[in-house]
Amino acid sequence: MSQHGIINVTCSACDAEVPTDVWHSINMQIDPEAKTGLLNGQINVFQCNKCGYREMMPVELFYHDMANQYCVQLFRTPFFYNYESYDRFTENVQVKAYLNLPTGSIPDYFKDTRVVFSIDEMVHYITFRDKIAARRGNSVNDRQKQKWSKLLTGIGVSIGFVTGIVRNIEETPETMAKIIPGEIIVMKGAVPYREFSSMDCVKRALAFVTDEGGRTCSIAIVTRECGIPAITGTKNGSVILKTGQKIIVDATRGIVYSCE
Repeated sequence: MSQHGIINVTCSACDAEVPTDVWHSINMQIDPEAKTGLLNGQINVFQCNKCGYREMMPVELFYHDMANQYCVQLFRTPFFYNYESYDRFTENVQVKAYLNLPTGSIPDYFKDTRVVFSIDEMVHYITFRDKIAARRGNSVNDRQKQKWSKLLTGIGVSIGFVTGIVRNIEETPETMAKIIPGEIIVMKGAVPYREFSSMDCVKRALAFVTDEGGRTCSIAIVTRECGIPAITGTKNGSVILKTGQKIIVDATRGIVYSCE
């Protein structure tokens, strides 16, 4: 989960109060634009609209990349002078990551949260991990993808990589109730959140591909909560993909391949 909000910050140079968007945590998959801002030096930067004064704010920041399974926790200088802050570590010098999350289970890789003490160090580490992930993808996945045919692209809203058989369905409770475990469900995607989230049959799906929707639609929210890979916003997925077709869903990148 990403957490941020607008607060009034007093300018150190002219004492003017300026509304400023302050980020406390960034989930790269939910807010990729925030990652871009972080790497470009635009996150948690105070800019006075009266005198032009600019400075980095001493705000702690938690960065989470679900696709590459790592986290980074930025602590600022005041941390060293508040000994209660050290209670946030285990005896093995691991960050107690559950303090950064309001609800939900904690992935195993949270135990190895990287601790940094400057924004530059955070940016360097994220860039380093991105390059490692890119190299891994080039050396392993690209050879396989040469054998696959890209069918369509969309928005990867719930990460994952699966291979399965398509079931192209209508968005009705009766039809969705017949979902067979292990199928990749393809549909237009116009399902209200309350209706979709209450269907136990949804959890039986291997993955979802929809024509409509974005990162905050009902299908995106429910599939992330259930850990089911999903791609939304393909525009014509329900036309291209046929029931019984074998496909690969790369929901981390938002791509559907044919593997037949």
